[in-house]
Amino acid sequence: MRDFKPAVDHFHETAYKDKQAIYESLARTHSPHTLVITCGDSRINVESLLQADPGEVFQIRNIANIVPEYNDSDPILSLQAGLDFTVTSLKVNNIILLGHINCGGCNTCLNPPENFDEMPYLKEWISKLNPVKESIADQLAALDDPVAKSDLMEKTNIITQYNHLMEYPIIADRVAAGNLKVEGWHFHTDEGFVEVYQPETKTFKRL
Repeated sequence: MRDFKPAVDHFHETAYKDKQAIYESLARTHSPHTLVITCGDSRINVESLLQADPGEVFQIRNIANIVPEYNDSDPILSLQAGLDFTVTSLKVNNIILLGHINCGGCNTCLNPPENFDEMPYLKEWISKLNPVKESIADQLAALDDPVAKSDLMEKTNIITQYNHLMEYPIIADRVAAGNLKVEGWHFHTDEGFVEVYQPETKTFKRL
């Protein structure tokens, strides 16, 4: 295994000591203001993007930031449990569904690898994106540029998972009451900016 001790020692002497009071208070409790549901991709550094201190953001990560439909016969219980905990118990005020460019999950759905059968769990997981791909099949067929295809797939996936999220009563009720705000973001990791989904127009606008 890689030697992580120098990194941990450096953290203790720098980042920890710079915010020691925060870390000490977090040993007792935490009250994050935001839940971020995002991809497991290592290129996404949520705290850096949001300029958040420790304890401010709760994260749920999975490949391609998938949210199961409310009545999914095969629910992703870890995600539902995370929603229950953060919305009902921690009472977060914001939920960000964070997708990104060049998403490996979306690209795998568009272009399944030859050895897909050697990764049965991944194959089953990515199959949850098939309805997204099927919903834009004609638009994808009209595009020649792989980047444009990826962009369309990623944004359609964000819209789909956003809509799934809004099916949950614990989400919809709090949004209707004005106690919770939900947004879908598309993060451009190469240029460091975010586009936000606009439900009224079904378009994305730079933040």
